Amino acid sequence: MSKYSRYVQDDDYIYPHKHCRCGHMMGEDQEYCSEECRAKFTHKSSRSKKSTIGIVLIWVAVIVVFILLLVFLRPA
Repeated sequence: MSKYSRYVQDDDYIYPHKHCRCGHMMGEDQEYCSEECRAKFTHKSSRSKKSTIGIVLIWVAVIVVFILLLVFLRPA
C-alpha cells in the first residue's frame, strides 16, 4: 500500500494533512494552525528551556559545594 493510497477509504478521500500541537487539522505546509497557537507554544517551549537550565545550574552548584566540602573537611 502506497503512502497516499491509505487515505482513500470507502469513497471518502482524506487529503494528506498534519495536526497542530493543539490538535487541529491543518495543511502539510503549515507548522502551526494560527499565530495565536504559535505564540502559545513558543512561549511554553522557552519557559521549559529556562526551567531545564535552572535545574542543571542547581545540580552543578550542589556538586561544586559537595566537592569543596570534601576538599576542605578532609582529615589532615
